[in-house]
This record gives sequence, C-alpha cells and structure tokens, in this order.
Amino acid sequence: MGLIMKALDNPQDKIRSVHVAGTNGKGSVSCAIASILGAAGYRVGLTTSPHLVSINERIVIDGLPISDESLDRSSQSVMQACRRIGVTPSFHEGITAIAFEACKHLDWMVVEVGLGGRLDSSNVLTLPKVAVITGIDYDHEHILGDTIELIASEKAGIVKAGGRVVVGLVPEEAFNVISRVVKEKGAVATFAGRDFESCVVSSEKLSPEKNSNRNRYIYRDSSGEVIEFKSNLNGLHQGQNMGVAIEAALSQEIPKDICVLGLSNAFWPGRLELLEVGKRKVLLDCAHNRQGTLSLISFLELNINSDFGSNGAGKVEIGFGALKTKRWMEMVDLLIPFVSRWNVLNSPSPMAVPSEQISMYLREKGIESEDF
Repeated sequence: MGLIMKALDNPQDKIRSVHVAGTNGKGSVSCAIASILGAAGYRVGLTTSPHLVSINERIVIDGLPISDESLDRSSQSVMQACRRIGVTPSFHEGITAIAFEACKHLDWMVVEVGLGGRLDSSNVLTLPKVAVITGIDYDHEHILGDTIELIASEKAGIVKAGGRVVVGLVPEEAFNVISRVVKEKGAVATFAGRDFESCVVSSEKLSPEKNSNRNRYIYRDSSGEVIEFKSNLNGLHQGQNMGVAIEAALSQEIPKDICVLGLSNAFWPGRLELLEVGKRKVLLDCAHNRQGTLSLISFLELNINSDFGSNGAGKVEIGFGALKTKRWMEMVDLLIPFVSRWNVLNSPSPMAVPSEQISMYLREKGIESEDF
C-alpha cells in the first residue's frame, strides 16, 4: 500500500481524515461522523466495507455512493500506478487506494478499517486528525488472535505518535492494552466510561417509515457538559456509538448544535433496519458475532411482537446465514429462544456455511428448518 500511495503522490495525506477501527460499531460511527462533518458544511468522503448491493457503496461522497464515472476514473489511475511499479494489489488494497484517490479533493475523509488495524490497507494514513476505536470483542480470531488483548493490540495499531484517539466502551483487558499503546506513542486519548458517556433517554414507537424512529440520548463529558440528541438508528447500543462520534467531532471543534443536526440525519442500512413488505414488518441486520447478536436480541426483547413473524406471538421468523469464519453456532444458540421458524439461507459466497450444515445443527437441538 505504501508503494501504491507513493506512486499516486500520497492522496491519503492530502485530506484531513478520521480513522475508525473496532470489532462492532465502526460502520455506524463512521457514518455518523461523516454526517456531522457534512452538516458542518464540509465536503466529506466516507469509505467502508463490505458493501450490501453495489461496490459504489464503499466510497460515499457528500452522502451519495460514488458515481460509476468517478469510480472508473479513480480505478484507472490506481491501475496505471500499479502497472508502473509492478504491484498487484489485493481487492481490499485496490478499493482502498481507489477511495483515497477519489476523495483527495474533498475537505474530510472518514476511513473505516477493513479488518484489524495495524496491518489494514487503510493504515497508510500518516496522521489522521483523530483515530477512533469503537469497541473490542471476539471476531476474525484466525487473523487477529484468540484473546481480547491480542485483538486490542491489532486495533490499537491505528494509533499514531502524538495523535488524538477516541475509544468507546471496551473490556478492561482491551483498555489496558490501548492505554499502554497510547502512552508509548505519546498520543492523547479519551475513553468512554472514563472521560465521556452516552446513554438512552427514551425510545419512541417503532415505524418502518424513514426518519420516524427517533431514539433520544444524552452525551455527557467529564466536566458535566451535556448534549441531548436524537438518532434514527435502532438499538440502544447506538447510543454508545453516537457518543463516540460526538466525542470525535468535538475534538475537531465541531459545534454542539452541528453534532446534533448531523446525528439526526445519519442513516446506516442493514443495521436493525426496519422495513414494511406487504403487510409484514421485516427487520434487516448484519450481526455476525456474539456482541452484534446480543445487540439484536436486546432490540428484539424491547420490540418483539407478532408483526415481525407469522408463527407465534412474541417470536420472530428468521432468515439466517453465516460465513465459516464466524462463530455461527454460538449465534444460533443465542437466537433460538426468540425464533418461531428458521429459514436457513444459502449464500453464493464460497466462505458460506452450507445451509444443510446449519439445519443439521438445529435438528440436533430438536428444531426443524427450511433451506433456501
């Protein structure tokens, strides 16, 4: 990545940036920070992964996915640079380089880490204005390590010497690792739960209509300064995520009222996203580890009713699929008490768990399912 960036004249360092890592919540936090910066009048680029429908979603400019023309133009620039230096990038390296090239003319860029942090393609940023670590839990253990300490060490790899860092709620083991890295690099860090906090005040009635799900929160810093705000993002865990976004924005002297405005407009698809299909309510979520599944369950416990499923009030009908790299059996075990009917999905991904394997696991627990 360093060679490719040099060949492109280091576009990643031509723009102010926010670098966001974390096991869960980094997409929501990245989206929220980009929305706040946009509300402040800046031109903002946002790069995230993976995409849900179109690759264009990975590079968002001023709130809209990159156009095919701009994507093609930046792709050509990156391909030509790679040919000149004889480098063949991986997919993630390539799309990250394209994102930097496409956004170099903007005011700000919010960069979500793809995986880990220390060795991620995005970690060619020399000195982001603020680095954010949203949370630490088990995921990608085959790459990042099988302990919280090892995973935290990889995430903390985005901390730069003399930089500013905002850290969400993390386990004590992760707190200790990140604190050590911050001290070693002479960085300045604020931690959720120690230096700031964010909590829910109330959650209004659910509706699938856009901009109607207004969850009210309060952010409070260590001096007692309070900001009340609303969010369209479902799930009480988003209160913590939005608090992290506020802390990052305030560190860049973004006014409080702009933070509130930006959060009110933030939208992140596929994360506890409520839709109406015919006469049925459908909830879409990308939970793919224990922490994400527990957030989904928390939401269901507060809002579950017969509108979500057709077989049994108080439980949902679910469509479930997972990748082999995930702890999918643990996810299934957690979800069983809340599910009336299992529809097991076959993904076209070569890394997907075959539907028959999931169905067999359910049968061992006395649960029948349908394969799709």
